[in-house]
Amino acid sequence: QNAALGRKPESLLNPYYDAEPLRRLFPELIPTPDLTDWTIYRAFWPVSRFCFVLDGSTKITIDFIARSVKPVAPESRVTILINRKRVEEVRCELSWSRHEVVVDGRFTQRGLNELAIQWPYPVVKKEEMWKEVIGRLEQGLETTIHPVFGEIERLRLNKK
Repeated sequence: QNAALGRKPESLLNPYYDAEPLRRLFPELIPTPDLTDWTIYRAFWPVSRFCFVLDGSTKITIDFIARSVKPVAPESRVTILINRKRVEEVRCELSWSRHEVVVDGRFTQRGLNELAIQWPYPVVKKEEMWKEVIGRLEQGLETTIHPVFGEIERLRLNKK
């Protein structure tokens, strides 16, 4: 009961809400000085899963700011699921975009709930990807060897 989502928006980017903590690669949260909240979540897998607790079947709002890191097909969408049921599909591009998704109470349940985000696959050729990685390493710059499907700047849930 104490862990249940309240009326105040709750950020699911806190690792406490990660439904699969062993699938995280650290440091996928980019620390920023003087910020007390979690910053950017990097999705290293095609599906990101978060869990939250409700005290009953409740209508909720998802406030979601995300972007794709690599180009995706124009018709590609990010799929948002609650408890394995498709709730909404939203566009996800290279620029940050904000989405507010209202989830009807029929998708939620009393107790533990899961929010899953399915990312589209990037349309990048492996050869180009490796050229970019090698080029950055040769310049002494940081690089990510693992694929990143998307980034989330905000993922807040709020009871309606």
